[in-house]
Amino acid sequence: MQQIFTVGLINMYQKVKDSINERVQLHLNDPRIPDYWNKIVDSFEDSEQIALDILNQCTEYEIDWLREVFDDLAIKFPSENYIKTLESIQQKYPKIDMQIDIEFAKKYI
Repeated sequence: MQQIFTVGLINMYQKVKDSINERVQLHLNDPRIPDYWNKIVDSFEDSEQIALDILNQCTEYEIDWLREVFDDLAIKFPSENYIKTLESIQQKYPKIDMQIDIEFAKKYI
């Protein structure tokens, strides 16, 4: 997959990272958590390819937190490419069990 390093991609990745960092600061039972999930999903905007490029750049720590919104991303980007990206990330970070996320995404194709 060709890596796209543009100012727009960097800015979008930074928005995703900032949203993750804000989410991490919330207490486990904070009622604002769904608001941050929406903020994270919105950070990916509407470009599936750019979203997939960002996911591929994320660290294991970031992916672990992003798993909370993988279902929403599957609905936003219902495609084989999204599933292949999740499978690739699963291989890259085998400590994170993403099988349920992958199966959920397959249901939206």
